[in-house]
Amino acid sequence: MDLNWTALTVFILLFGFITWLGFAAAHWRRGDLEQLHEWGLGGRRFGTLITWFLLGGDIYTAYTFIAVPALAFGAGALAFFAVPYTIIIYPLLFIVFPRLWYVCRKHGYVTAADFVNGRFGNRWLALAITITGIVATMPYIALQLVGLQVVIGAMGVTGEGFAGDIPLIIAFVILAAFTYSSGLRAPAAIAVVKDLLIYVTAFAAVVIVPIKLGGFGAAPKFPRPVAHNFLLRYSARAHQGTQHEEARDMVLATLRAMAKGGMNDQLGGGFHRYSVDERWFVPHFEKMLYDQAQLAISYLEAYQITHDAFFASIARRIFDYVLRDMTDKDGGFYSAEDADSVIDPAKPGVKGEGAFYVWSRAEIEHIVGEPAAPWFSYRYGVEPHGNVEHDPQNEFTGKNILYEAHTVEETAGHFGKPTEEVGKALTAAADKLMAARSKRVRPHLDDKVLTAWNGLMISAFSKGGAILAEPRYSAAAVRSAEFILHRMYDAKTGLLLRRYRQQDAAIPGFLDDYALFTQALLDLYETQFDTRYLQTAIRLAEKQSALFEDHQHGGFFSTAPGDTSLVMRMKEDYDGAEPSGNSIAAVNLLRLAQMTDRKDFRDSAGKTLSAFASRIMGMPSAVPQMLVAFTFSLAKPKQIILVGDRSSAETAEMLGILHARFLPDRIVMLVDEPARKTLAGYLSVIETMTRLHGKTTAYVCENYTCKLPTADAAKFTELLQ
Repeated sequence: MDLNWTALTVFILLFGFITWLGFAAAHWRRGDLEQLHEWGLGGRRFGTLITWFLLGGDIYTAYTFIAVPALAFGAGALAFFAVPYTIIIYPLLFIVFPRLWYVCRKHGYVTAADFVNGRFGNRWLALAITITGIVATMPYIALQLVGLQVVIGAMGVTGEGFAGDIPLIIAFVILAAFTYSSGLRAPAAIAVVKDLLIYVTAFAAVVIVPIKLGGFGAAPKFPRPVAHNFLLRYSARAHQGTQHEEARDMVLATLRAMAKGGMNDQLGGGFHRYSVDERWFVPHFEKMLYDQAQLAISYLEAYQITHDAFFASIARRIFDYVLRDMTDKDGGFYSAEDADSVIDPAKPGVKGEGAFYVWSRAEIEHIVGEPAAPWFSYRYGVEPHGNVEHDPQNEFTGKNILYEAHTVEETAGHFGKPTEEVGKALTAAADKLMAARSKRVRPHLDDKVLTAWNGLMISAFSKGGAILAEPRYSAAAVRSAEFILHRMYDAKTGLLLRRYRQQDAAIPGFLDDYALFTQALLDLYETQFDTRYLQTAIRLAEKQSALFEDHQHGGFFSTAPGDTSLVMRMKEDYDGAEPSGNSIAAVNLLRLAQMTDRKDFRDSAGKTLSAFASRIMGMPSAVPQMLVAFTFSLAKPKQIILVGDRSSAETAEMLGILHARFLPDRIVMLVDEPARKTLAGYLSVIETMTRLHGKTTAYVCENYTCKLPTADAAKFTELLQ
């Protein structure tokens, strides 16, 4: 097929000029960071319009498309050969629905419901246009989302501006010309540039989410640490520019807001399940182990990035809560604490939401006494008649949910007292209230020990012990791992069990049990450097492949074969309150491939990512942990290998430097003489690695090609940059 260069050139120039006008107006109207996220993409005059149109309403509301009649140069060219319908749809919408322009100017966004409900005119006409658009454009979603990334970049959301996207624009114009002239249809073109498509659409669909008071979306607000994982790693890889700052700041703002709210147990530490309001104030008071584990890691990583002690303190409070209230005497971690608890011990059958955690003003005054009671009440938002204004079930009448209404400094200033004096008094008051609370009837404890959730908590304690230099946390990780290895794992068969309670281990493990416990062992190895954990992680990964892997199509089934109670075996991919087994398995395999240089691990990870490529492209916001795996596969991870005695001060100094930094794209190994033979069996390069001048020596490598080794801490710091 001959390419009509004249028509293509005119088309691209026309769309480019119109788009440039949109860019200019958007830049002119773009506000500050909060406003930018609140409006989706920042152009209040143009708003956010057509995502639901292209995706059939799959993205909650239209947060990710610009109401200008173009997708940018590259997508314009794609539209020329792939979707002629796109040429007319934007002008048609504004001609047929003139009120649409007014609403976009006034409100900045519209939703699918606005059209179907007839807000802009004839609902049947709107529905017909919508259906036509979905049918016409659905096969080309991924390619048009590339145009979306160009638009986002040009509007300044990714920080590069129009000039920064010129190479991307040129690349996709060339792609369009190639595709058009060769007669390839869109799916074939997607295969040609699959990796790039996934990567550039990921940030567009996951990061560009309205943020207000922290979190993603409106009430009820659930913590979703898997989104934090992706955003912080995207931020680390972006290095600089607006996209780096915004991805990072979205997470930091969320973590700060959550920690200040009633969702954070201000006395005892740990987080409740979710907030029923948008400001993290009124929680559903249940506490889940998987939330504690994942949020602890989020706060640890925030601490590594910012070196702000605030984040470290919240992580410590989570760990201390789990050790105090959620740990079995033999080391396993319990699953949950209920939301409801007994209100009055004299009436054990009558329970209330959060009764264990809430206070009346009179109780606080009686327990704390003067002068600290008013200070405490001011600091934590305590009101004489209760501080829960919206209470449809009347569960909190006269009661207060503690939250950080004011800082210690603000409290001291309000009462005209020295900050140090007020701080000490507040700490003493909290201790008194905690002691009084411990005498209440506790919420019901779900004392099951689940392998998957323990795996998450082991990872958290492993990282916490290393990053915070707290041996108690490292010891907790080791105890829980040994608990599972001795009670829930058969070393002979390699089989893992799912549940343990009251001396009874049962239920064959699912994919998430194998994946999350393997991850735990890898994290434990990278902090404790006991090769038993690495060896067991390798065996578990092999067993996971034998039981769950789809060797033909890639990815992993959630259950092993042979379960007659199941109609079909499913491959779970949604990263929600917990990461999916497939996402964690992919990351594990990539890490193990770096640690062992085994091709089968690398190939299995690649097939898993390919199996979920359509999901990543079509709905990346559903699979942020899978995006973590994907971006790790695109990176050039550092192999950081220390040669020295684990217990030496020199090794501790090197590890302290390493753990103080957020370095997601790396693996860490420690070579001492007992471990040398085992580790050299995985990576032959280790056999030749020795100490310099008898001191602990660091080898920093990429693709097993190492820079000059160093025993100097300052030089090691430079190599990690």
